[in-house]
Amino acid sequence: MKRVVVHSKYGDIILALDDSKAPASVDFFCRGIESGLYMGAHFYRVVRKNPVEGELPSIDILQGGVGWDSCSDITGPPLETTRQTGLRHTDGAISLARSEPETSSPEFFICIGDQPKLDYAGTS
Repeated sequence: MKRVVVHSKYGDIILALDDSKAPASVDFFCRGIESGLYMGAHFYRVVRKNPVEGELPSIDILQGGVGWDSCSDITGPPLETTRQTGLRHTDGAISLARSEPETSSPEFFICIGDQPKLDYAGTS
């Protein structure tokens, strides 16, 4: 288990990254940290129960990073799914955002409450 500290003006957030179950995801995220990609990054969006049912899954997350526009050309390897790792989007879990399956993005989010719709196959 790797630990990463996110410093914010509201206090530190300690992240536990499970590199034994999601080695590619943890490596991709940590390489972004080591390269300085996240310097100046911020939490820029809170998604609270998307208002248009059917367009996006209804989820609660706090999203952070450098912003989609700033990282649209940053790609990495396809990352593990929750089906492969056995990890779940539970309260406080951190996950890398993706635009579609089999993609990767340095943007990340923290789950507010359990978010089973974000797990593989999107069960509720």
